Amino acid sequence: MRRALPLILALALVGCNKDRTKDVVGTWSGATGGNITFAQDGKMSSQAGPATVTGSWKLDGDKVTITPEAVQGKPIADFKKQLQGMAASLPANLRSKIDEMDKPQGLTLGADGKTMTADAKGADGKTVTLTKQGA
Repeated sequence: MRRALPLILALALVGCNKDRTKDVVGTWSGATGGNITFAQDGKMSSQAGPATVTGSWKLDGDKVTITPEAVQGKPIADFKKQLQGMAASLPANLRSKIDEMDKPQGLTLGADGKTMTADAKGADGKTVTLTKQGA
């Protein structure tokens, strides 16, 4: 039994460090519409209304970090400048999101692999929860 204990502990630790990439890969949707698709190669795309955002994603434990890179095929820095030029005409809750749009955004993958919750609140101040389609 003494010899088996290290093996049992090692197997338990391996089980705790399960790669959850398969849980993330796929298309996720939010309650307010729109969706985000995570590809196996670390690329992502998000559709909300007429806007398509593309970028990359990475997984660390149950934390998913997405990094936006382009909106409608235009580099995100250029799109951000365009929005900043129109900021005065936008609602306050959207103006505050412009400065954050090119920053990495975090999500927490649920234990069941069927839900993800955004670390930041949505423009409406509410928690954003995504549900995996087909799960």
